[in-house]
Amino acid sequence: MSETPTPKVETNRFAIAHELAAILSDLETEPLRKHFDEEVIMDFPFATAPMPRRLTGVDEVVLGMKAMPAMFSKFKYEPSRLYEAPGSNVLIMEAESRGTLLDGSDYSNRYVTILRFNGPRVILWREYYDPLRLPDMSVGG
Repeated sequence: MSETPTPKVETNRFAIAHELAAILSDLETEPLRKHFDEEVIMDFPFATAPMPRRLTGVDEVVLGMKAMPAMFSKFKYEPSRLYEAPGSNVLIMEAESRGTLLDGSDYSNRYVTILRFNGPRVILWREYYDPLRLPDMSVGG
């Protein structure tokens, strides 16, 4: 993964993106609260059932993300490139993941995530990924 230079902004959004990636990699959910606004929206436009397309509010996001430790025994989420949109409160993150599902099979995916900030906290996390790489979560799947 390439190193991304640290921007000189009041809120170090690059550092926050890396910290969020570390929290996800630890399969934790409660620590997300530190960086998410109370009214955060986590949006997954390519999600397929039974995964939600949208989680609204920090409590729902934290609860919804608890699905990760129920799916993975290991998970690594790493930003590969970060782009700040000058004059805005938006950061665009390219990331990759690798992991092991509870059934022992391997998982990997690539992401483009738009992070919109309200001060130092994320108010929008819109994540685009390849839904065909997701594990089968259907009943009996």
